[in-house]
Amino acid sequence: MVQLFKLLSISLILFCTLEAKEYSEEQIKKLIGKTIILGFDGFTITDEIKTNIDRYNLGGVILFSIDYKTREPKNISSFQQLKKLTHDIQNYSSYKMFISIDQEGGKVQRLNSKNGFTNFPSAKQISALNKKEIQTIYYKLSKQLHESGINLNFAPVVDMQINPNNHVIVGLERSYSKDSDEVTKYASIFMEQMEQNQIFSVLKHFPGHGSSTADSHQ
Repeated sequence: MVQLFKLLSISLILFCTLEAKEYSEEQIKKLIGKTIILGFDGFTITDEIKTNIDRYNLGGVILFSIDYKTREPKNISSFQQLKKLTHDIQNYSSYKMFISIDQEGGKVQRLNSKNGFTNFPSAKQISALNKKEIQTIYYKLSKQLHESGINLNFAPVVDMQINPNNHVIVGLERSYSKDSDEVTKYASIFMEQMEQNQIFSVLKHFPGHGSSTADSHQ
């Protein structure tokens, strides 16, 4: 993770210190495209994704287990299907892409028993375990992602259990604790185990969703 932060910092410095010059529309599209992670429909690499890789230098894709409108399977049906999909995306691109997912455990895990994967505990359940047990669980989670060809995980959740009536975080057991030190401890273990299998972690949410009275996604 430190290497990623260094890379981002260097990139920002370079971007901010570039001499003023004219960029072509195509160059601008590719600069912007590298910052975008795109969702798509389908279990195989689509023409849409190929076009975005070729035309816009697309930064990556995000995969979902179900379509939230139709409730039908979206990108993942089995391990073999997923592995082929991620391989085909990386193989098509001339550069390394982010292939991302939301794999927290509990209510939010796109890889689960319904599509042939392992179910992992929620953050609340994790907080009742000892450090060694947690390390083992999160290592297995990261290994499953790595073997599936995924390299970016939108987790862990670092919101605190501030509002007991909050549904989307507290009610769904997505928070480790109401204490910031405890949240930091468990989130750190999560990130360390992701890094063991070359998975980048993304802390979420901003602002702290555990204090909200509604679901900000809506």
